[in-house]
Amino acid sequence: MDRAKIELRHRREVRHDLAALLIDLDAQMSAAAFPGLPDDVRDALALLIDADPKGNSFRFPTEYMDTNRIDFPKLAAMLDDVYSLITAGGDMVDAASQAQSDYMADMAAEAPDPSDYY
Repeated sequence: MDRAKIELRHRREVRHDLAALLIDLDAQMSAAAFPGLPDDVRDALALLIDADPKGNSFRFPTEYMDTNRIDFPKLAAMLDDVYSLITAGGDMVDAASQAQSDYMADMAAEAPDPSDYY
């Protein structure tokens, strides 16, 4: 899971396509062995995708969008929950990566010097 490659792919290919971003998020969470998004969060994202499939209406408010069926306070709360979930997952991945690096450094430091045997 190389962050730079993911960000580059998002800038070049995915862009503001919310459905593609959701598919990517699912793939990244699965690859990291994290549970999927909660159903209520997935439902909120589905509403956003339905309301704005290309990701333009929220970015450019002059475009027409039917907002009558979106509960924005509830949506904001759900997106806050998603952000917390993703950040916690990222923190876990960072901690696991650091622990692995520390372990490898400790193992290398404790390994016998081959010249002691030859």
